[in-house]
Amino acid sequence: MATIDEVRRRVAARTEDLRTTLESLPYSGTRRRGTGSAAAYVNHLRALATLEQALSELSPHPARLPGELAGLPDVDDVPAAAARAIALAEWLRASGRRDPAVVAGAAAALDGLAASVVRVPLAARAELALDEAGVERAVEAARALWTGMIGVLGALEPQDEAGWPDVVTALNPEAGAHPITADPRALRAALRAGERTWHAFPYYALRYGERGHRYMRSDSGWLARIAEDDDGTVLRQVWWLGGLLASRGMPRCLLAAHLEHLADALDDAAAGPRARHDRLRRGALALHDARQRWVSDAVSDAIDAAFDARVGPDLRGSCAGRAAWWRRPSPTRRTNVRGDAVAWLTTAEAVPAPARAAAAEAAAAARADLG
Repeated sequence: MATIDEVRRRVAARTEDLRTTLESLPYSGTRRRGTGSAAAYVNHLRALATLEQALSELSPHPARLPGELAGLPDVDDVPAAAARAIALAEWLRASGRRDPAVVAGAAAALDGLAASVVRVPLAARAELALDEAGVERAVEAARALWTGMIGVLGALEPQDEAGWPDVVTALNPEAGAHPITADPRALRAALRAGERTWHAFPYYALRYGERGHRYMRSDSGWLARIAEDDDGTVLRQVWWLGGLLASRGMPRCLLAAHLEHLADALDDAAAGPRARHDRLRRGALALHDARQRWVSDAVSDAIDAAFDARVGPDLRGSCAGRAAWWRRPSPTRRTNVRGDAVAWLTTAEAVPAPARAAAAEAAAAARADLG
């Protein structure tokens, strides 16, 4: 079994290539030459403090970096850097809760990342022994943290001049240029809600993989932003997104669940008035009411329960019955894209054979109930 000191040694050896990449960044060069801006340095410290705060919630050691910020200039955030740091911290919170090895690897990585910046030594934050598989997971977590910080520092010099509404690509480079929330509290809440939804419905990871995870982050940031609009705009955008995602195999019931998770997270973060977040709940309710025209909750829940009883944890809770119900085309449409989720669940090689059979039975039960 490896101790935390052994994890540190392994992390140091296996992140040397990333250290070299980080030190080659323009920001690192200006710091070495003493020509960097105060704003870039303060934003660097803020990013490290954001990560240490997340780590302190996962281990018994207090965060120390915030004290280093006292007395430094009060400068504006560099939005792209701040957004990346927030996303990285939320990944750390979510992953660290599931795996202590992530905490050990992140602690070792953060010590290395902060060593050349802060004056206070950062003590070990994980007293646990790991087997070889755990050490490998710790190293992978450390590499993820180093890679994330390369993205953060890469936005500092030359400073990315994009404003908060334009930094969606900091969360997902493939997302285009649509606006996201400009409130860091709301962004943290949105990312937290995205993690909750992602893990609540295994269908996401099984079908969409890491690319889908990135879109969960960027879409959540956008949904938090549209909550600031009026009720009519929010409902139109929810219907538009629901249709777009349904055409790509994501049942609207999953979007409704995410809107509820997002509204709850925004409430918990006190990121704006509750009345604003209730617009998202009303969007979820509109999706729910539309489904109710085709199927009652009792029938849908019975189909889902039968599906869950047949499959393992990798697909349990995948909303199969509701997906099957959305196979019925709208009376005003001749096309039917809603069946894509069920078609995939019943045929995709990525889905275990017992789950494919269970999904086919759920779809058949839904169709039979239509009469």
